[in-house]
Amino acid sequence: MRLITLKSSLGEAIAATGSPRIILLDSSAPAANFEAALSGSGPALDLVIFDTTCFSNGSGRIRRALRWARKWNIPAVMVRSHTKLDSLGAEYGRLGSAVFVHWATNDPWESRPQLRTLPAETRNAVRLFGGAPLPAHFPPYVGTSSYRMLTNKRMAAILRNCRRAGRYFASSLAGLTAELHFAHGLYVTLDSSIPLSEATARRAAAAMSQDMKREGFPIRHAGSFGFDFAATEWFHNATNNQYSVRVTVPDLPATIWDDLTRAVADWWRMHQLSCAHREQRVGNVRRSDCSRSESWPTVERELEIRRDNIVPTIKKESLGRRGSDGNGSYDRPRQCGLPDEQR
Repeated sequence: MRLITLKSSLGEAIAATGSPRIILLDSSAPAANFEAALSGSGPALDLVIFDTTCFSNGSGRIRRALRWARKWNIPAVMVRSHTKLDSLGAEYGRLGSAVFVHWATNDPWESRPQLRTLPAETRNAVRLFGGAPLPAHFPPYVGTSSYRMLTNKRMAAILRNCRRAGRYFASSLAGLTAELHFAHGLYVTLDSSIPLSEATARRAAAAMSQDMKREGFPIRHAGSFGFDFAATEWFHNATNNQYSVRVTVPDLPATIWDDLTRAVADWWRMHQLSCAHREQRVGNVRRSDCSRSESWPTVERELEIRRDNIVPTIKKESLGRRGSDGNGSYDRPRQCGLPDEQR
């Protein structure tokens, strides 16, 4: 197999090769790329592999993608990790699935003999590799009507909070954001004035979550998403091979999330100034060396750096924010996360 990253239209990329053509349609793609794939004219594709992991399984975008595949008579396989959204961020065993989509009429699988054995071969591979999940691995609440209703409300809150964060970061962190509009609407990514490596991005994510957690914010350093708290982690863009920091959006009340969004922006902006100051201190050290070793504090050096005032921290007295009650502006203190017994 040969991986082709699209740099032109889908039709032009397909025309340039005579090999079997498979498209991976990923729910974690930027929204603009996802929309471009579904708005193009009918491509001569042999197979669509649609990763729906980051979409709620009732998402309208799943229906759109399947209608697109059916319209152009393309066989479709939906693959999904169920350990994230479907399990509320809890790990319930090896929860993954592959769904081979067949239509009642004009089934595209029938017109492609080379693909008829794919479902059976996939089943054999899963069985032989020992990765088959059992029904007991699924959380007991999946499939109930109340779970579906609450999931819809939960996803609506996450999507709404992500749009609010995207708008705020675009205005307050101009030039310091990577991607703010993913197709799934579950997280945003922050860029740095100094290029990040995987290690520096990981340290930045850990430092940000640790600092803000001490201030009482509901945020953690975690590698998944779909939690009732914000999570930070490093992020790799496979298209341009660049690293950034991912901030996953929770289903918190809007007032709490707005305070957390402002605090994240303040922390990120101050640490860009810190990086620039540290870069001046290292003198003739190359910029690339600084980005690898000096950009972000390690956990071990955190207290030492704080004493030197190299890494500014968010002061409690600066966490008030301006709001409006309809009758003018007022100062409202930051609202921290709810106590465990009230969450």
